[in-house]
Amino acid sequence: MSNQENIETVKENLLENAKISIQLGMEDYKLTKNDNKRKISAIRNIFSGLLLLYKYKLILISPKDKPYIYITAINSKVTKEIYDGTFGEKTPTNTVDVHNIKKNLKNLGIRIDGNLLNFINKVRNSIEHFYHTQDIDILELIVKSFLLIEGFYEDYLKNNLEMSLKDFLGNEIYQLILENKDIYDKKLSECHQSFTNIEFPDDILKDIFIKNIECPYCLSHLIKYQSGDYENLSLHCTYCLNGQCLDKYDVLGLTHHTIKDGGDFRKECPECGEYTIFLDNICLECAFEKDPDKDYERENYLNYLLEKDD
Repeated sequence: MSNQENIETVKENLLENAKISIQLGMEDYKLTKNDNKRKISAIRNIFSGLLLLYKYKLILISPKDKPYIYITAINSKVTKEIYDGTFGEKTPTNTVDVHNIKKNLKNLGIRIDGNLLNFINKVRNSIEHFYHTQDIDILELIVKSFLLIEGFYEDYLKNNLEMSLKDFLGNEIYQLILENKDIYDKKLSECHQSFTNIEFPDDILKDIFIKNIECPYCLSHLIKYQSGDYENLSLHCTYCLNGQCLDKYDVLGLTHHTIKDGGDFRKECPECGEYTIFLDNICLECAFEKDPDKDYERENYLNYLLEKDD
């Protein structure tokens, strides 16, 4: 078999394995209603299928003489190949991880939602190591994984493969994904609609709130308003039984950060003067946006010294 024939076989296998992994993941998902243990294999298979699609694309756009240059993991085993200029020519023993897939795609001008990929990878890892499977909202992970698969396929693979995603995955699996996406979207819309009961100091705070909230117990974004005003919110997770009385700090992950860092996460806002929280450089009290390149504490200290001298 010639080198070119071998490369074509590798590409075909990658694509076929990606499809089978996603299909198996959805088959596992159907069984999760009666078997919680299937959640692990469902998200593991779907996530694996997504990564294989990324690797397939990386091979497609690699130089012809070094088809594996973007998917080969750099470690001590390939040091000689790097120095003698043959790196990327042979089928790799170890392929790139999530971090390096993201980095290589970005360097090659291929845009994916890296934050969403990180979220799915984080929860997948949590399911496998730290969480009880019954505590995890697998529906959200399935839907978010599908968003990445669909977006990437439409933008970067459809023209190469000359078939729709529905044809690639098969109509039955594709329809199953769409049905569950509709269910999740409806639940998420209901949660977001409940936030109309909250009078936010500024619309930007509502956007930041929705973007950052997640249940500290099951990591679901399906958080609903329960009672209270903006200062004294009572929220609950619509998925798990643990998150039934959550405050603003719980769903923003700030309680966890305080424990982890062993200190206070609040800072004085230079605009409203409150000792408060900043997310995405936005004050959660008044919506003032801090300049990340400006040292406000030093500036305040210098002003204090000047006033003291006066």
